[in-house]
Amino acid sequence: IYIRKDFFQSRMMQDLEKKKHLVEKEQLHEAVEHAVKSLKESEEKFRTLAETAAMAIFIHQGGSLLYANRAGEVIGGYTGDEYLRMNFLNIVHPDYVDLVRTRARERLDGGGPPPQYEFKIVRKDGQERWVLMTAGITKYEDKPAVIGTLIDITARKQAEEERERYYQQLQKTTQSLK
Repeated sequence: IYIRKDFFQSRMMQDLEKKKHLVEKEQLHEAVEHAVKSLKESEEKFRTLAETAAMAIFIHQGGSLLYANRAGEVIGGYTGDEYLRMNFLNIVHPDYVDLVRTRARERLDGGGPPPQYEFKIVRKDGQERWVLMTAGITKYEDKPAVIGTLIDITARKQAEEERERYYQQLQKTTQSLK
């Protein structure tokens, strides 16, 4: 009788353990499904934000462009596919290549370059444009990459140059009146 009783108790314990594992497995499956759904929603939000942003967004790693949004296509005149076959420095004006390369290297090495700075780019059609770049570090396929935004500030730079010319002319005029 005791052996039988022990056998049935052992059997009940095994059944309870199996049920417990099934419940835990189901809960784990639900948690994974929820995490995957949340990750997909997060990626969709980022993609929508990036594609509708008025500023150009770029991701590059070792100079190779990995991503450019639609505003990036507008600012540089290249298509997204063309960008993916380019080095980011290809759009940087030759006078600013060393600056941009140095700042990217410093950023990737954990240094503290300014988070934003101005430089010129050369569009596909040859036009030179001034841009304000803001950049930071992100991970892309488990490797550090630079993510940055570019805003076309050409009109502002032209206005500053015009103001400076006007100021210089005003100074000459006032000095000749003395």
